[in-house]
Amino acid sequence: MMTFGDELHAIAVPTVVAWGDADTALPREDQEALARLIRGARLVVHPGAGHMFYWDDPVRVADDLVAFVDTLAAGNRSPEHTSAGPAEVSYGE
Repeated sequence: MMTFGDELHAIAVPTVVAWGDADTALPREDQEALARLIRGARLVVHPGAGHMFYWDDPVRVADDLVAFVDTLAAGNRSPEHTSAGPAEVSYGE
């Protein structure tokens, strides 16, 4: 199995990993691994959203991106990782 851990560790820009918790194609564990391997990444979880949530609700995704950029503008460039994993934000209950 091919892994990309080294390449993901090399990413040095603010990163959002967005995922819908009703996604049946990609499990949460994969998204957590991506966010953990990309230094300072933020995992954004969309409750009730499936695999193609960005097509189904592009405004929701745009709002996420605006919120993320706003945190960067406020000086929060790299959310702290905890023993539980990367910083997580849930939008759109």
